[in-house]
Amino acid sequence: MKKFLLISFVLFVSVKSIAQIDSSLIYGLDITGFVDVTAQEANISIQKINLKIIDLRSADEFYNGHLNHAINWYYTDGSFTKHIIKQNHHKTFLIYADSRDGISDSAMDDMEQLGFENVLNMNEGIHDWIENKLPVVK
Repeated sequence: MKKFLLISFVLFVSVKSIAQIDSSLIYGLDITGFVDVTAQEANISIQKINLKIIDLRSADEFYNGHLNHAINWYYTDGSFTKHIIKQNHHKTFLIYADSRDGISDSAMDDMEQLGFENVLNMNEGIHDWIENKLPVVK
């Protein structure tokens, strides 16, 4: 009986450890920490985990097309900073702006300095998303 309980315990711990590892990996993408992702990787992440999606562009750019369920906190006018400091630092975020404009990189740096733990940066921006023919909301 003791042997059975020991084996059961070892199996339980092993399965629990594997589940924790798998929850931080999406098709080999480590989503813990601060990670640059492509549009395809962002799309997979959106489908597999609960992300808060933040569009860092202006309101006009946002309304011309954005990711489904994205919220618009414009980085340049201070809206992003005003809202991000109120967020749960343990949640996983996906941020994006225009392609290679540097805004999402700056926002990711800000989030790291504020103590956030998991941020995915779609560093090629909305243009990479559109080029990959992924859906946008208008």
